[in-house]
Amino acid sequence: MVETLWQQWRQRRRIRAAWGCALGPDLSCLMALGVQAPGHWRVLASLQRSQPLLRPPQGDEEEDQLDAQALRELLQSPQVSAQAGVRQLCISLPLQHCILGHGDWPASMPRQEAAARIHQEAAAALNLAPAAVCLDLAFVEHGQPPGAWHWAACARSDLRQLHRAVKGTQLQLWAVEPLQHAVERACRHLVDGSTALWSTPKDWQFSLQSRSGPPMPVTTDMLSYPQLVACGLALAPLLESHGHGA
Repeated sequence: MVETLWQQWRQRRRIRAAWGCALGPDLSCLMALGVQAPGHWRVLASLQRSQPLLRPPQGDEEEDQLDAQALRELLQSPQVSAQAGVRQLCISLPLQHCILGHGDWPASMPRQEAAARIHQEAAAALNLAPAAVCLDLAFVEHGQPPGAWHWAACARSDLRQLHRAVKGTQLQLWAVEPLQHAVERACRHLVDGSTALWSTPKDWQFSLQSRSGPPMPVTTDMLSYPQLVACGLALAPLLESHGHGA
């Protein structure tokens, strides 16, 4: 299970195209993927914003804040409007705005108690009160080791800013997730694997089926590759609508 910071309730239906938006401290990127052939997607559109979508802290704020107005302007750009049939949008938060964690807890500890402790741990890591933190948990029943928790957390204020930015645009916010998951997804489904990364992003293709063979290693450089992050985000609704876990 992939920990998702926020995801809208929805009925399953086939989605043919979607946007992914990678927010970064210096560069943000939007990529749209659409059907090329059954089970294959190609890049429909790509645009970048070199101006940061994070504003400096003000007043009592300690960290940079998402600039909802600047993000809305990006989502209302002519390139996005030209893709009128592409409505679903998945967004990632910058690394410094999201934390991931995992750990094992005694089998004798009730899950509710373990979840409460994880919430406290996540809040402390974000330097926020627990009520100000959005937390998603995944409990692994089986595997190595069984009984492990995986979680992702971010500030609720960041989610409010994202909702505010998308409201009034032609897009629907499908999910908000950590960028690490988006990169891993893109690497699993990128046709030709690492070889494709040498080509321009507009030529990338993605397959419904995961690549065979050993997984492509995810490097630190990949996490700062906004086009790859954005494509991985756009893949999430496409894969889920085809019955594949994102």
